[in-house]
Amino acid sequence: MPLTFAPGHRPGALVRLTAACVVLGVWTAGGASAQGPPATPAAHATADTRPVVVLLHSYDTTYAWSRHVTSGLYAGMDRLGVVADVREEYLDVRRHERREHFPLVRALLHTKYLAAAPRLVVASDNAAVEFLLAYPDVFADTPVVVAGIDDEALLARLPRDRFTGLGEEFRLESLIDLGLRLRPRAQRIFTITDNTPYGRGHQGLFAYIQSTRPALRLVDLSASRHTVSQIRDRLIAETTPDDLVLVASITHDLTDAHQTAGEVVRMVASASRAPVIGFGFSNVGQGVLATTASTGVHHGELVAQRVQQVLAGTPVRDIPLAMDSTTLLAFDAPQLSRWGIPRASLPSNALVLNEPPSFYRAYRRMIWTGAAFIGLQMLIIGGLIVNVRRRRRAESVLAAQASALASSNHQLEEMNRSLRLETQGRVQAEDHLRHAQKMEAVGRLAGGVAHDFNNLLTVILGYASLLHGAARDTTARDGLEQIRRAGEQAASLTQNLLAFSRKSVAAPVRVDVAVAIGQLEPMVRRFCGDEVTLTLDLDPATGQVALGEGQLEQVLLNLVIHARDAMPAGGDLRITCRGDEVTVAPGAPELRAGRYIVIRVADTGVGMDEETRAHVFEPFFTTKPVGRGTGLGLATVYGIVTQHGGAVTVASAPGAGSCFSVWLPEATVVATGDQPSVPTSTVGRGEVILLVEDEVDLRRLAATVLREAGYEVLEAPNGSAALALVQHRDASLHLVLTDIVMPGMDGYLLAQRLRESCPEVRVAFMSGYAEPDLEARATTDPSLLLRKPFTPTALLAHVRHALSAGAGTRPRLAAG
Repeated sequence: MPLTFAPGHRPGALVRLTAACVVLGVWTAGGASAQGPPATPAAHATADTRPVVVLLHSYDTTYAWSRHVTSGLYAGMDRLGVVADVREEYLDVRRHERREHFPLVRALLHTKYLAAAPRLVVASDNAAVEFLLAYPDVFADTPVVVAGIDDEALLARLPRDRFTGLGEEFRLESLIDLGLRLRPRAQRIFTITDNTPYGRGHQGLFAYIQSTRPALRLVDLSASRHTVSQIRDRLIAETTPDDLVLVASITHDLTDAHQTAGEVVRMVASASRAPVIGFGFSNVGQGVLATTASTGVHHGELVAQRVQQVLAGTPVRDIPLAMDSTTLLAFDAPQLSRWGIPRASLPSNALVLNEPPSFYRAYRRMIWTGAAFIGLQMLIIGGLIVNVRRRRRAESVLAAQASALASSNHQLEEMNRSLRLETQGRVQAEDHLRHAQKMEAVGRLAGGVAHDFNNLLTVILGYASLLHGAARDTTARDGLEQIRRAGEQAASLTQNLLAFSRKSVAAPVRVDVAVAIGQLEPMVRRFCGDEVTLTLDLDPATGQVALGEGQLEQVLLNLVIHARDAMPAGGDLRITCRGDEVTVAPGAPELRAGRYIVIRVADTGVGMDEETRAHVFEPFFTTKPVGRGTGLGLATVYGIVTQHGGAVTVASAPGAGSCFSVWLPEATVVATGDQPSVPTSTVGRGEVILLVEDEVDLRRLAATVLREAGYEVLEAPNGSAALALVQHRDASLHLVLTDIVMPGMDGYLLAQRLRESCPEVRVAFMSGYAEPDLEARATTDPSLLLRKPFTPTALLAHVRHALSAGAGTRPRLAAG
């Protein structure tokens, strides 16, 4: 048939282009069909209405994966009834450099499909997809179904309005874990990869695995740094039976000369004195212990489903871009015996090939079929004999039983129906009861834990304070000071727990920002680890902010954790705080003019693009893998800061790190006249105090503190004992200091009984936790309620305040 050319096209250029592509090895197989072999010339003479599908392979016809994917694609299309004119094209990138080869292929394909654009393109493996991304004009606006893509970054680059398909998920970490499970004594793994972009990608994965597993030693024998003979010599000289060797399919070494993959694998297996595991090829029986088994046929069948959807008119964007993780392993039976690896230790889906023939294995199906047939015959004969004997006995009573059985069946159905209804009602009632009990238990648990923990913290803080005042040794004083600080931090956590149980917001407290960040420095360093260099630049004159108890620490630690996760390989973390007079804050126009404390946390991590920055403060937004982050850390920072009239901004770019700036209003200084009056002296003058506390250690601590301060202390373990002591005492009683929550008679009821018998006695209260209505009934003066945990100083001040209160401020007890 004579050739025709488009206007202005030079025939000589096409001839030269075709000749160049033949020299470079560009394989083409046009006209293949999912419904059979290529059409004959006579068939082409008639109009062909089948849609054209171009199957673009990355390699050549000798590559097993390409053949298997093609086979699976045809089988899947035939099974689904897809009629199409499939034309196969091969890029042959294993033999030719892409930068020189791709432009020629682009020109050939552009010319070949210029007049009749295909309906769909199926791109097999990474190189074919990279070609289509580099030259989008070859098949402009044609939908693309990808297959066999094992590069997650490449999948992420695909325009979803045009590309869909399947990626191939294969993780080298799983292969290494399997090798170490089969050979637990192995401490060293030799890795052999190809001198191609595919092989260099594996080298990067091995480098990452080495960084995450410092105890494991990976020895690089990649063909990008060695010739084939150098790899063989190092294997002979260095490997031992306690090592492992991982080898990929090698087609190019350091000299860039083309190698026969099978011969290289056999050379590696013969030179190594350690077990050899292959990946990226599926040829078992060359001295290799195991290889990745080809699943290309299954992969092609899955791709055929996407082809059907596209040809049926489904928009490409509506077809998910998924991952195929059905990678299997094939083991060589002689090598399993050579290395003493039991079959029980292999994965459940592993294939074992090249097993020695045996009579049982050769005729296993026939043997079991015969045994089953004989057993079935014996069962049939025995059943017939038994059946004849039983039938003769049963026929005499069958008529009478039929009537009774019908009546019983009816009654049984009615009983079953009633039982089902009763069971359903019981299950629903049990579900409601469990839910109510769970919600009640959460509240009781929070309050109960806080009450008991506050009693313990009071004892810890009290004795630490007493010992700190008596200790003369500097080391002992420093240690007691650390105990006091830890107790105060635990008390802060307890207050948050109480706030949760009461569903209230923690009261704001004034925090010196520079001092608080300085105290957190040891904790921040532990969070960061040795790989991160921490620098603090804190202005001592920064000032104070008003936040809930522990919220500044929560904001700072969330930002530090985010910075640490952004620097997996280490880096620099810088924390600064300054006071600033703000008129217009960069990136935070919602801030009002005034004095602010500015905290900045800057890292040298991976940074964020504009899309990530736009969502970084949204709840549950995270870029971390599944299971490693909740997406609530930065959302919590945003909520705390904005709730207190501040703002938080971020400046970041990919590869340039991130800098978070927190703007918090500076707390105004409280005038001296506005401070609540505090007794100038806490020393007792012999006043008699009745101390009522059910916790022995706490009662003993409080009595010791009060006695050393000059008070006379009477102790009672509960309300009943306190009433008995008061009734049998003739001397005056100046103050009753009682806990609110006690077994039996609580502090409120005790105060009410004391008021009835001794109207002039003063009552002050202590509480680690009590129901809000109980505290409100106990006293209407909040200053007469001392909350646990407290220090000896706070206890003495509370007692002196209660004794100094006049008639107008004396506690008013509710009646009844």
